[in-house]
Amino acid sequence: MSDIAVIINKKHENHANAAVWLPFKRTFPEASFFFTEYSGHATELAKMAALQGNTIIVAAGGDGTVNEVVNGMMMVSQEVRLTLSLAILPVGTGNDFVKSTGLNHSMQSLIQAIQQNKSTLIDLGSVTSLKNGKDEIRYFANIADAGIGGLVAQKFLGLVRWLPAYLAYQFSILRAFLSFKHALVAIKGDNFEYKGKLLSLCAANGQWFGGGLGIAPHADIQDGNLAFVILGDVTLFDYLKYLPKVKRKEFIDHPSLFYYKGKSCEIEVLEGENLIELDGEFLGPAPAKLNIHPKAISLIGMLALFLFFFPSLLISQKGDIVLQKQLEKVVAGFKGDVGIYVYDLKKDKVVDIRADTVFPTASIVKVPILLGVMDKIKKGDLAYHQKLTYKDSLLYEGEDILGSFKNGETIELSKVIMLMLTTSDNTASLWLQSLAGTGLSINALMAQLGFIHTRVNSRTPGRENNRDKYGWGQSTPKELVQLFQQMLKGNLLGKSSDDLMIKRLGRNYWDEEALAEIPAGIFTASKNGAVNASRSEVVYVNHPKNPYIFCIMTANNSDKSWGAENEAWVLTRKLSKYLWQYFND
Repeated sequence: MSDIAVIINKKHENHANAAVWLPFKRTFPEASFFFTEYSGHATELAKMAALQGNTIIVAAGGDGTVNEVVNGMMMVSQEVRLTLSLAILPVGTGNDFVKSTGLNHSMQSLIQAIQQNKSTLIDLGSVTSLKNGKDEIRYFANIADAGIGGLVAQKFLGLVRWLPAYLAYQFSILRAFLSFKHALVAIKGDNFEYKGKLLSLCAANGQWFGGGLGIAPHADIQDGNLAFVILGDVTLFDYLKYLPKVKRKEFIDHPSLFYYKGKSCEIEVLEGENLIELDGEFLGPAPAKLNIHPKAISLIGMLALFLFFFPSLLISQKGDIVLQKQLEKVVAGFKGDVGIYVYDLKKDKVVDIRADTVFPTASIVKVPILLGVMDKIKKGDLAYHQKLTYKDSLLYEGEDILGSFKNGETIELSKVIMLMLTTSDNTASLWLQSLAGTGLSINALMAQLGFIHTRVNSRTPGRENNRDKYGWGQSTPKELVQLFQQMLKGNLLGKSSDDLMIKRLGRNYWDEEALAEIPAGIFTASKNGAVNASRSEVVYVNHPKNPYIFCIMTANNSDKSWGAENEAWVLTRKLSKYLWQYFND
């Protein structure tokens, strides 16, 4: 058995007791034990243990202890670090990191994990900040928080001696809110930017913090990305209102709350003060740069590689390398931005070409509007066959069929849905958006279902900047494919509602692009969208041999023409034809 060093946070006296460790010592008599004496001591002990030849380092404590041990492991050379594995006995006041790993809290589980010696490489985050005129880097296993979290970390100290961790943290947050002033900041990530007032910027590797707050449902400790959560001009009232959802690790739709993923970001303070904490430990003031370090350390006892909770995060399939290379050739030279996602339902494989990039949806936004209306029908707020009365005030100028109705004429809700999807009737769409509870309700539903990028922007308070950038709506190729996938499975609103939506999406009048390359008699469900510089389409193809879903989205196109030879439409037909032939072989 490899040499084992156990680093115990001495302040947890019950778990530092020799009797507690008797089973461990009997199983691993060669293990060395070290007790922390002061803040930062675990970092020194972990580095020393690694340099002395220990290959398994056990962190016995909370998230702070894990943080210090991880930083000690990262201080040795890469050659030495490759021989190391981290094991955790989560016995501290805050044990949020292990919730994202599936690790068990018992001594027996720790012993079994080390005996099995099965480990998994996990990512780490880092914060680089200026200290004494020099850049200093500090790593974190769980979450770094720039904003109110730094102030909370200061308030938190001392409270846990007489309050349970969760209550102490909540009390610290309330105290911090009383004195906190939102700083004006500029944040620049590798695929997003934010400028404005800031309550908090969370850079999450794990999903939980604060003694059980699921702040980052989209985080994954093995995906090579940080999950960023920006809380802008959020108030104490907002915090208390949404606290139950945060505790359930749900996505929240709020005009000042944004979810992103990326490799890094920088935060600059333009006005005021912004404090940083990582893994519950106070670090200091911004500015700072936050980065991900993929597969940085090895973790023993990984019981669950990723805990799935939301439909849109379910896809982690293997890539179809052959198809990926061919499609990269297909899109090469396109004059504009293009993203593609293909999902092979039979082989559970994908192709990903910039599929996490946010694009304008144009009329594809009518899919989330459909979801919003169907959700109201399911709840009994609307009836599928109910009669509606058309009013002239609903008119959206254009070639819409519904726009030709006279004031006071009636039409069944089901037919309004048909017009929105089949002919892409904008008057019908905006009417249905209103009936669904406006974009605010639709976006809240999308967040609840786990789709962090798919949003309605038009006529939605708080999303004016998004409307200027993306138009009526926004999404990514991956999320639209995942949305169709979950609809096919009946995982969105239930089997009957989802089946009905698939049927309605199978009646597309606009069939001269992707659908033109699919033989008659093959069922397809689809939606497309087009504005001058953006042409996109998402399609489910019930191929008899190999059903598949694909989405192509484009933006900033050089060719803004509206003829059949538009470059984006030519590319869409070419892609659709290639996929049909590929899956037919």
